[in-house]
Amino acid sequence: SAELQKIREYISHVITEKVQSFPNKHRIDFHTLIAEKCIADSSYNDGVIIEDIINQYEIFVQSMLELKETGIRKLINDVRLLISGERNISNIGQNISYDERLQKEIRINVDAILHTLKDWDVYAHPIQLRDTARGYINTNSQKLANEIRDLGILIYNEKGYTEISLKISKILKSVFAELPEFVDKVSNDERILNENKAQEALDKLREQNRQVAVVQQQKRNAGSNLKGCLPILGGIAIYIALFLLMVGLSECSS
Repeated sequence: SAELQKIREYISHVITEKVQSFPNKHRIDFHTLIAEKCIADSSYNDGVIIEDIINQYEIFVQSMLELKETGIRKLINDVRLLISGERNISNIGQNISYDERLQKEIRINVDAILHTLKDWDVYAHPIQLRDTARGYINTNSQKLANEIRDLGILIYNEKGYTEISLKISKILKSVFAELPEFVDKVSNDERILNENKAQEALDKLREQNRQVAVVQQQKRNAGSNLKGCLPILGGIAIYIALFLLMVGLSECSS
């Protein structure tokens, strides 16, 4: 009824107004707590007031979420430009190879993406829990998740930086746990990357063993060549000794 609606709005307003006086961290912690303990708990019959509070919270954090999403997308674009060669590498590590410098700069940018994503998740988590309880997939969260996953796939496909792509997959599984289909895709990515990592390690070991075998064969060949030279050197030494002996006898007779 209209009377109940007024009571609902009044209660929501009083709670929201009180929470607005909290420091930002406490405000986020409060909304995360009620989202986890009330909305996400199917055994708790919370009615609509708790959801109203989360809806008000979403309005409060919207600008912060958009700011962090913009920062993440800028960093994603920076990495894409580095991979395509459209952006120059900075002067970090001038004494290392181009590929090592590129990998280092991509890693720095990816770390910045994941750090910002974790900050974003602190603000977004109560909203994600609300949407999960509703059976609703937040399209904005899903779009951001897919953009970061696509970057991880690009990094591996174009540059083969397995560790960087694995790090992206692990963080995505944690941050977007409320998106089960997405988590399944990332888990499959992680499995493939780990298999490739194991194969890369095996290939590296085989190459090291091959190089050791080549060096050992070169040493054996050098030893064989030396043995072949010994009879010749021995004959020359005997000839020189006889020559010196003859010269000595000639001087004695004269």
